[in-house]
Amino acid sequence: MQNSLITKHYYSIIFLLVFHTFSFAQKSLAPDSVAVQVNGTAIYERNVSDKMQTLIHLLKKHNSRKLNTSSLQKVRGKVLNKLIYRRILITTDKAKKIIIPDDDFDKHMKTIIETKAFGSLPRYKAYLANQKISWEAWQEETKESLIISRIKEEFAAKYSSPKEYEIKKKYKIQKDDFFSGGRIKISLMVLDPEDSPTGKPKDFALGVQNAVYDSGPEAWDSYTKKYSVGPYADKKGQWEWTNASDLPFGFSEIIKSMHLGDIRKISHGQYFYFLRFDEVEQKTQLSFNDAKNQIKEFIIKSKTTDAWNAWVKKKMNTAKVKVL
Repeated sequence: MQNSLITKHYYSIIFLLVFHTFSFAQKSLAPDSVAVQVNGTAIYERNVSDKMQTLIHLLKKHNSRKLNTSSLQKVRGKVLNKLIYRRILITTDKAKKIIIPDDDFDKHMKTIIETKAFGSLPRYKAYLANQKISWEAWQEETKESLIISRIKEEFAAKYSSPKEYEIKKKYKIQKDDFFSGGRIKISLMVLDPEDSPTGKPKDFALGVQNAVYDSGPEAWDSYTKKYSVGPYADKKGQWEWTNASDLPFGFSEIIKSMHLGDIRKISHGQYFYFLRFDEVEQKTQLSFNDAKNQIKEFIIKSKTTDAWNAWVKKKMNTAKVKVL
């Protein structure tokens, strides 16, 4: 096998990465050695190693079997694929023109921490450490994600004014998709294992589970007020009206299989979540005039997605990638 693989076609390289990693299976690679060159920039082995540790941690968490050489090769291939994809986007001319002010970045980080760790920076850092993600690596990837989001916003701006005939046509074809209502109310109790009064996190979660399942609303209210670190703990964990698609952590998929009043225990990251389905808003089909804003958003999103995908495909096809 050659020492390097050079290609200008990203989509051809992703099929070769897993095979290419075979020669590395029995080697210990220096962290400062270059794994891949993308558009003249280097992705180092330490970047690959950090991402592999995170992915391996997740795989072991959901699968007790030891990862064999073949599995590790596939992990490396997936990691390289993701790193190359992101680096191609970050090294485009559009990305180079984008500057993220410190205030914007700090505000963006605060929003993420508020969503994922309920405003607690120490809790979020602990969550990242539990996932084998360093704080520095997370900041770097977050800034890259913000740059990519800004590029997407540029595409959205081009399609901000759909034509009237487009709106009418979309309504005629899909009028059943445009309605008011349909939002839901949930209650969420979030337990941090570190808060276990007995020092046994699993027993703590099981005790709360048995109590809220068997004793009903009173137990829920009591445990939420006493132990929940999540939002609206002072309001029994009940959220405002929200769209199911806006729920965090994949809860939007879980809620689809739940009935009103159901409680579901979910383990995610370092927390135990208890999700309760409280209420659903009645749907009402909208008239054309009432649906116009929804239809505009639908058309803008669709056109933006198509333009974005075409641009990404072009950049992937013209990227200069060298796997060492």
